[in-house]
Amino acid sequence: QFITRENKNKTVLEELENLLDDYIASGRLQGALLPTSEYCATGLGLSVPYFNDLLKFETGKTLDEYFQLRRLETAKRMLLKAENTPAVVARRLGYTSVQYFSLLFKINQIILQNHFRMPHRPTMQNWVDFLTGKSGGGGLARRPPAALPVIIPSSISFLFSDR
Repeated sequence: QFITRENKNKTVLEELENLLDDYIASGRLQGALLPTSEYCATGLGLSVPYFNDLLKFETGKTLDEYFQLRRLETAKRMLLKAENTPAVVARRLGYTSVQYFSLLFKINQIILQNHFRMPHRPTMQNWVDFLTGKSGGGGLARRPPAALPVIIPSSISFLFSDR
């Protein structure tokens, strides 16, 4: 039963990707109309609550989070073509401004690069060990660094989640 459900869920996610790709290609994003859960659920033949639960269970993301990442993947493919400038891509994908698009795109790329470069995330203890010389790196100080506040706008906070 669980294997069948897992296969079915993968099929639904593949259909969702096709549905979102069609939505992006349709040009509706230029009018700043993002797909809704109702649109996706109807297109997949599911109820809205079931669709939302399924997406969250399988991806760990809401539709908004999932679609934002999908849009950024599409932007990456579009930017590989010489005729597509960042301004053109931002407009076609429904971003409010090229600056906002550029910011999201850069943040997404940095997160992806760091994810693949570091098999594990550095911890405060790793940092303290490095600074005090316990890591074999010579050390830079004899006390741990003060914590610096990091302010992340709520509109992009999902990019920094572990999921």
